[in-house]
Amino acid sequence: MTQLTEAYKTILTKVETLELQNEDLARQNEKMANAMQAMAEVMRQTAATNEEKAAEREKRQLERDQMLIDTMRQLHADKQQEPKGFFSKLFGK
Repeated sequence: MTQLTEAYKTILTKVETLELQNEDLARQNEKMANAMQAMAEVMRQTAATNEEKAAEREKRQLERDQMLIDTMRQLHADKQQEPKGFFSKLFGK
């Protein structure tokens, strides 16, 4: 009977220890889940910011390209308006 009581006490102690460990693990899991949610939110915000920056860069590049095209057209038009020199008139170039 004494051995049975001692075995029961040992089992009870181990069960209590396991319950405490389970509670600790549950708290750790909750903390990790919260941290993962926070990281996911940061990643979403970063992705949104990156998309905005990419759109702004693309817009600036298109504006720059359009300005370059306009400048090239203007230079071409100005060159067409220049009076031809003597040799150009003579040789037709």
